[in-house]
Amino acid sequence: MRPLHSTSGLPRSFIESEIGEMSECRLAKTQSSGVLGGMNGFVYLGKAFTGSSDGYEPVALSLHLANVPCGPLYRRHFSPGHELSAFVAEREK
Repeated sequence: MRPLHSTSGLPRSFIESEIGEMSECRLAKTQSSGVLGGMNGFVYLGKAFTGSSDGYEPVALSLHLANVPCGPLYRRHFSPGHELSAFVAEREK
């Protein structure tokens, strides 16, 4: 996530805070078919953007997918990148 700081425009303090929160994780199956469908959609778009499933540049792919419209965000900020920017702006107040 650190390489995203210089290309995303997110505050360094936010990136470092998020990295700290990622030190512990828990994996579980989802009960939501919408979550699974959304993740599968991002996998499909990622493969289409990179041309394969094995040769890609992670930061470029992340920045590209951040601007892809996402159904659950249509009523708010339309894409993950815009949602994140709004979240960070609100948090920085």
